[in-house]
Amino acid sequence: KNGIDIPNATGRTLVIPSADATDQGGYNVEVSSPCSSITSNVALLDVNGSPTCNPAGDDCSACLAIGDGTFYSTTADNNGSGDQTSCAAGDTITEWVCYTASCTGEAIASVCGGGYTPAVAVFSSCVVDELACNANFSNQLFCCCGNYSQVAWTVQSGTTYYIRVSGVDAASGSYTLDLSCTEALCPADLDGDGIVGITDFLALLADWGTNPGGPPDFDGDGTVGITDFLALLAAWGPC
Repeated sequence: KNGIDIPNATGRTLVIPSADATDQGGYNVEVSSPCSSITSNVALLDVNGSPTCNPAGDDCSACLAIGDGTFYSTTADNNGSGDQTSCAAGDTITEWVCYTASCTGEAIASVCGGGYTPAVAVFSSCVVDELACNANFSNQLFCCCGNYSQVAWTVQSGTTYYIRVSGVDAASGSYTLDLSCTEALCPADLDGDGIVGITDFLALLADWGTNPGGPPDFDGDGTVGITDFLALLAAWGPC
C-alpha cells in the first residue's frame, strides 16, 4: 500500500474487513518466482463516502491517504496549530492528507473553500521542505462556488507527499480537494525548453545530494546522485 509492503499479505487475495478512509490509497501486487518477478500497476482504492470529519487531521502523522480524484472534508472539527506555510497569514486551523503520486511528472492540487479563502501547501514530509503553497489562486480551473487555491509541483511515481489544507486568518469549514497527475513527456528536460542539455545538467548539479521529491531524482531513491546523472545523459538531446 502506497509503496510499503503490507505485513503477511502474501496470499492470492487481500481482504480488508470494515474498510474505512484509512484504507484509501494506492495498492499493487508483486508476483515472483526464483527466476524473475513482475509488479502490477497501482490500483487506487477510494472508500465510498469520503469522511466529512477527521478530528486527528490537524496532526500530519495522522493524515488521511488519498489518491487522484476529488476529496471532500472539513477543517472545522480540528484544533488550532501554528502558522506553518509561506503563502498565507494566520492559517492555523488545518487538515493534513497524504498523496502518493500515480505518475512521474506534475501533480496539481486544487482546493475550493466553503465560504472562506483556503490555503494549500505541499511538503515532502511532515512540515519539512515546502514544495508549493498558494492562497487565493487567480485562474479557476474547475467548478467552485467559493474561494479557490491551487498548487502544482513536480512528483515522482510512488512517492508520498503531505498536503496541508487550511484557511486564511484562522478560517475553517468544508472544502473540496481535487488532485490530478500528468505524466512528464521528457522528465530530464528540467527547464522545459524541449531539449535535454547543459541547463538541465546545471539544474541537476544544483540539487546534487538533496531530496527534491521528484526530478532530477529520476530513480526515486531519495537522493540526486550518479544514477540520476547517467539518466540525464541517456536522454541528452531533443525530447
